[in-house]
Amino acid sequence: LLQQAGLILVEEVSQLADQAHLAANQPLARGNRVVIVSNASSLSRLAAAACRRQGLEVVVPSSVADVAGGDSVLIGDLDTVSLMPSGDPDAYERLAVAAAFSDEVDLILLALAPTAYLPVDKLTGLLDRLNRSIDKPMAATGLVSRDAITVDGLPTFTFPEEAAQVLGRHAAYGRWRQERATAEPIGEPMSTAEPIGTAEPISTAEPIGEQPAGESVDRLLADVDQRRLTLSDPDMAPLLAELNLPIAPFAVVSNEAEAMAAAEQLGYPLALKTAGGSVRSVGESGGAAIDLHNSEGLVAAYRRMSEGLGDAMDTAIVQRMVNSTGMVRIDLSQDSSYGSMITVGAGGSAIGDAPPIARRFLPLDDGLVAELVEALSAEATVVGLDTASRADTASRAVLADLITRVCQAATGLDNLMNLTLNPVLLAGTATVPVDIEVELGVATSNQLAGLRHLG
Repeated sequence: LLQQAGLILVEEVSQLADQAHLAANQPLARGNRVVIVSNASSLSRLAAAACRRQGLEVVVPSSVADVAGGDSVLIGDLDTVSLMPSGDPDAYERLAVAAAFSDEVDLILLALAPTAYLPVDKLTGLLDRLNRSIDKPMAATGLVSRDAITVDGLPTFTFPEEAAQVLGRHAAYGRWRQERATAEPIGEPMSTAEPIGTAEPISTAEPIGEQPAGESVDRLLADVDQRRLTLSDPDMAPLLAELNLPIAPFAVVSNEAEAMAAAEQLGYPLALKTAGGSVRSVGESGGAAIDLHNSEGLVAAYRRMSEGLGDAMDTAIVQRMVNSTGMVRIDLSQDSSYGSMITVGAGGSAIGDAPPIARRFLPLDDGLVAELVEALSAEATVVGLDTASRADTASRAVLADLITRVCQAATGLDNLMNLTLNPVLLAGTATVPVDIEVELGVATSNQLAGLRHLG
């Protein structure tokens, strides 16, 4: 939550003071490319390694070649150091200014150690002039006490690792600011949104038999403080239509004849499962028969499951099959104490209570939605989302659309306490949830309302 809100996290109070000092006195970083100007090869190499560990890209801008004048100084990783015959700081000043004005550079690290040719007083004056003339974030390190070199507004450090940490966090914050500058929060649900891929939203799926008209959430909570809905609840289909959430076409049945009638309308192949989504597991004994390609297979599965599961088959679900390459889970939870949160992870009953792969707090924008999808892609072996597959490229697009719809539902409905899409079957443009659970509740006062935003 803190990282998503743009807070800069540090581990020690001293780091907090250093970070605040840089943020208060140096401009915002526009990227993560850092140039290192140094008069000592060992110091420069230590600085370069420290910067890379902080996610910074060490660069040698092309514009400094002429200014450097051959082998006068070391910049970045170019080992061109030689003993300078004089302590004239102008060479370093010209080089640093040329590097700072390059479009290839976002940050400057001055790794300059006092020497006989560049004593502390001259080095302090050099750093002061550079700090006044350069408009990019800059820090200095020189393997000497901080008290030895003091320049107003310029963070100075004894060791290069300290400077690299501060610059790395500053660059990350700059990136966050740039992303937020163009971010548009995901707003209210759109009642006319297009269906996802080739999967039909439930609002266009034809129900089997008569189902009651959709009631408002307030009506659903008229006599109770909480209400949990699964696919077998007659109020679920109208609610999903209002929330603009898709699901693989299904029908609720209570006997073999209704199952056959549902199959005729939905078409094969089908899945047959018990209505209790949270207790199902793999196989008929666990409450789910899949790949039923004809009426004979459906009837046989229904009879075996009725005999083996007893009352659990009093209400069952017949649902159109989706040939998938993997499964994911999307959860929304809304709480007055910490706000609204979306988590994504591996889906299916076999996963159990595995921790989520990634989470973000609302409001989201397209960039944050993309981060959730990429987090799933990074766990391809767990969720089955192969980043190299063309079909899974389509799956990722649909997942982004699904997460967006969940955000829209949360934005428009305070009484939506929990929403679980599990599993969402990955099938290219046909990617679609096959099970959804909804928990409604009387919303309490949310102290965070109106405070949390993207900018």
